[in-house]
Amino acid sequence: MNEQIYIGMAKMQIEAGDVQNALTILTSALKQYPDSAQLHLERGRIYRTLGNNEAALFDLKKAAELNPQLINISTLAKLD
Repeated sequence: MNEQIYIGMAKMQIEAGDVQNALTILTSALKQYPDSAQLHLERGRIYRTLGNNEAALFDLKKAAELNPQLINISTLAKLD
């Protein structure tokens, strides 16, 4: 599977109301693709939705480090 398939699967889980399973899917995907800015971004969004700002900040900073064009710096400032 590629990153986009994992992201699609996670989004389907979110739409079905299973945010925890979406988080599990993305965490699993990151084991296979640890340098994926997009996976870190998506998982960071989920953590932010769940109110886990520390984990969200970690993932969003990692996404920004891997691909600075993905992250708006004001998003990070809100979590810091």
